[in-house]
Amino acid sequence: MSYVMKSVFSADIERFLAYKHAQGYKYESGEWALRNFDTFCDTRNISQNVLTRDIAEQWSGKRDGEHHKVHQKRMASLRQLALFLENEGRQVYVLPYLSAAAYSTEDFTPYIFSKAELTAIFRAVDERLDHNNATVRMSEIMPVMFRVMYGCGLRVSEACSLRKQDVDTVNGILTVLKSKNDTDRLVPTSPSLTERLRFYMGKMEYICPNMIYAFPNRSGGQLVRATVYSRFRDALFEAGISHGGRGSGPRLHDLRHTFAVHSLEKMAASGMDLYCALPVLSTYLGHNEVTSTEKYLRLTQEVHGAVLKQVADAYGEIAPDFGRGTDK
Repeated sequence: MSYVMKSVFSADIERFLAYKHAQGYKYESGEWALRNFDTFCDTRNISQNVLTRDIAEQWSGKRDGEHHKVHQKRMASLRQLALFLENEGRQVYVLPYLSAAAYSTEDFTPYIFSKAELTAIFRAVDERLDHNNATVRMSEIMPVMFRVMYGCGLRVSEACSLRKQDVDTVNGILTVLKSKNDTDRLVPTSPSLTERLRFYMGKMEYICPNMIYAFPNRSGGQLVRATVYSRFRDALFEAGISHGGRGSGPRLHDLRHTFAVHSLEKMAASGMDLYCALPVLSTYLGHNEVTSTEKYLRLTQEVHGAVLKQVADAYGEIAPDFGRGTDK
């Protein structure tokens, strides 16, 4: 049975959700949060259709035992609703933007690998030999897979899901289907990576003629993420890069963070206008909105402050944000 809005804000919420869905967003977690808000207002018998500061702050207070991501999602959903209503000309209270930095005591900070560390990681996977027939193909797969994840900024799920027909070694293009935001995108590869992929794909066709995926498991099917994580941890150890333990990193996903930061640094150093550069990088990474890419950089502010200043100079405050996604 579908939920029926009951509060004085029900029509506003329904209209906002219709707007989000028309924009192509599933907005499932945001819809859940706003239904929760509707119940909150209904049970408190709020009768005036005015989103005041008092209502917003009562709703947005962090609850006992509430995970910070759930709290951030609740605040973001109400903030987006408020911005939507404000855009219609309504007088509303808009909650302040709550960045990931506000959760610095419990949230992670991406680890940005140096060029020397990346070289050490690639050397470690290049030199690792598996003599067991069951795993010998890992010696071929991992050196290329890690280079693709860093060189193209792919998520591990996207790399594991690449099928052999998704790898165009003639034109140097990867086709990423149904990624995190349920979108497809084309990802160009550099000439050197294209050449490595061309050699790799030819060799794997011989080693694993029944392969379905570009980075196959033993039967030619999709490689599981746990295997990739395990190999990454081995590479870190062999490269002499310390790991802080579970949840502390460096994480496999930090290859993607590093790609984003290094790419923007390179574009900034070349004199490229960052007003143009950030949307290009955002599209390349498969983000719904440029603000998701900007978040990567803000999480590395201490190390990459110079680039962030250029981003701020180019963009200032990016608004309105009521249509933004929440991809990380």
